[in-house]
Amino acid sequence: MLRIIVFHELETGLAEKPHWGPMYGTEAVSEQYLAEKAMDALVPGSILVGDRNFGVFSIVWAAHQRGLQVVVRLTAERWRSKLAGGPIAEEGERR
Repeated sequence: MLRIIVFHELETGLAEKPHWGPMYGTEAVSEQYLAEKAMDALVPGSILVGDRNFGVFSIVWAAHQRGLQVVVRLTAERWRSKLAGGPIAEEGERR
């Protein structure tokens, strides 16, 4: 079973070089690991847009270390307990 990740350029939809590895076994890799490998090909200043699976510290840290900007969606649990400090009472942007 293969785990694969492919970044896409948002304006054109063109795919970047895919990165893959085994999904199971002693050499299994995570999507986050593959994403970090894929980041190496991006130009500093690029903006990564990621879904909840990539809304973790390791991804954001790896991107910033490479000079990339990041917009990720967080899971409700990560948002409430880690950033908002409790339930979200109203819509809007927060620091």
